[in-house]
Amino acid sequence: MERRNKKRILWGILLLFVFFLFYYLYVLMQIFSVINKTEEHSTTIVYEEVDQCIFVKSIMWGLLGNHYRIFFSDTDHTYPEERDVIFYDSEIFYKSNGIDSLYIYKPSNIRKPEENRQLGKVKVKTITVVNGTQWDNYKRNFKNLGLSRISVCDGIELP
Repeated sequence: MERRNKKRILWGILLLFVFFLFYYLYVLMQIFSVINKTEEHSTTIVYEEVDQCIFVKSIMWGLLGNHYRIFFSDTDHTYPEERDVIFYDSEIFYKSNGIDSLYIYKPSNIRKPEENRQLGKVKVKTITVVNGTQWDNYKRNFKNLGLSRISVCDGIELP
């Protein structure tokens, strides 16, 4: 009789162990699906006078969300191409200027792109903000300055 009880107890412990193992794996999969999620935001800037659209996208991905790109393109596609204007930072500001110009304000620590580019019929001028105080001013007062903000975390905020 004692032997039969020992077997039942061992089977119970084994079943309990298997249940907790599957539960642990399920919780772990849920955590990784949230952590490793790609977040994407997009908007379109329309230039009616020259019949041109500029597509703005921000993408954040990675296990810790530490990979990000913001890119401007004259075509609506999923991933950046060689001719796109690409920024490797989490936040920038931009402003339409005139009928065919786009000004993009970026902090000085971003590598690439060149200062002046052409996306279709739209001229893109990149303005590097060297002064950290000025960049903080853009962050606080971008709406008053008529700038639009794009961030990989919050998406796009218009003035």
